[in-house]
Amino acid sequence: ELPCHARPPRATRPTPSCWALRFDGGSKDAVPQVNNPKTGHSRNRRLRKWQPGQLDMHHMYVGSSVSTFVILPDSTTILIDAGDLNATRFTQSRLARQIEAIDVFPNDSFTPAGWIVQYLLDFAPASAHRRQPKRKAHQHQLLHIDYLIITHFHADHVGEPEARSKKSPSGTYTLAGVPEVAQHVSFGTLIDRGYPLYDYPKLLRTGGDSTFENYVRWLDQAVREGMHAQRFEVGRDDQITMRHKPSAFPGFRVRNIKRDMSFSRATPDDRSVHTIPGSVLDADREFNENFVSLGMVMHYGDFAYYEGGDQDSRKVNGLLIDTVTPVASAAGRVDVATLNHHGHGMNAALMRDMDPRVMVVQGWAGDHVPTSSMQVIAETTSEQQPRDIFATHIHEKRLRELGQLANLFTSTAGHVVVRVYPPGSQPSDPKVTATQPYEVFVLDANRKVVESRAYTATHKLDA
Repeated sequence: ELPCHARPPRATRPTPSCWALRFDGGSKDAVPQVNNPKTGHSRNRRLRKWQPGQLDMHHMYVGSSVSTFVILPDSTTILIDAGDLNATRFTQSRLARQIEAIDVFPNDSFTPAGWIVQYLLDFAPASAHRRQPKRKAHQHQLLHIDYLIITHFHADHVGEPEARSKKSPSGTYTLAGVPEVAQHVSFGTLIDRGYPLYDYPKLLRTGGDSTFENYVRWLDQAVREGMHAQRFEVGRDDQITMRHKPSAFPGFRVRNIKRDMSFSRATPDDRSVHTIPGSVLDADREFNENFVSLGMVMHYGDFAYYEGGDQDSRKVNGLLIDTVTPVASAAGRVDVATLNHHGHGMNAALMRDMDPRVMVVQGWAGDHVPTSSMQVIAETTSEQQPRDIFATHIHEKRLRELGQLANLFTSTAGHVVVRVYPPGSQPSDPKVTATQPYEVFVLDANRKVVESRAYTATHKLDA
């Protein structure tokens, strides 16, 4: 057995003891007291641990993968997606267009899923660390996360089986992406767009897609072993809730605004559900999973955050299918938005209706972000209407291709953490006079702060 400090090849999985010891997270005394002791940070220092009342969104940079870890004000935890795309296959399939995908970050000591687990071990609140799992099937799981939310079933969001991937202990599925993370992390409730039937826009369980089939084999076994699973319900704001002390933070809620081709504002005075026109099925009855991604908005006091998976706008059978515009209208104004489809799912309506002050790009391919999207952002950015773009990864070649548009990025590599402080907090930046500040941090490969900026939450929902 290799020691914990060894660097095994990609297909090798560390033992549970290695996972537990690789990062201990440090102590709070190791963090310097600078600026406001509640919010201040300096460069090359550890990000302060989450504190009750804070809302944290960690956009992880681990390779050709999309994954976001969320800690709610009462310590309820959410993992949104946990992908692992075969970067070699992707790059070879796009040689003609010279589009590359990054394999794994920071190195191949672990797979992208493995690095997700490392990150969770480092930043999960104390309440998420498991002491003694109740079920034998969970004996190797070191963390418990309250929710796992899957926006859609593409490999960079759920994991792609590869020839070098290991089989599960039961032999029924392959350890890649979500199933691999689940070897070390238990989940209370899974929410995705189709459970249990998976029949939109056609039957998926018999569709022959190896990525989805591997995911659902893992899911079926996890449900048998005690995990709950639900279909994401459009129009609700009470499906994803705080699990531990909800009454202590009444200003938090999650609006379910989009699933498949249905959308809703999901507000108390408007829960009506509408259908986006057009069929996503092409002439061969195939479809692009991006169109049917989930969409949600998290609210905390005056702060609003949008997550929409890979919403897109493109032609199918010669007709435009646009999920970006109706979802932007349903979302309304937000402070922070993850950009749809790694920046591809952008248009003027999104910038007008959502008006994000901060945008997060979860990038991993050489065409993230396209020039057309950057132009849309540039046209709506000015000194009077500033915007900051934080990207987990943008290829250097892409930056050169963007030319002056590349100057719109605030950062182009690293984990991106959005931390929202409770209403009434004082910001660390004396120039910001806020009733509810939030900050954005960029973390390097060692998860140390290399950039931070302070903002004021302004987009409280008027309903």
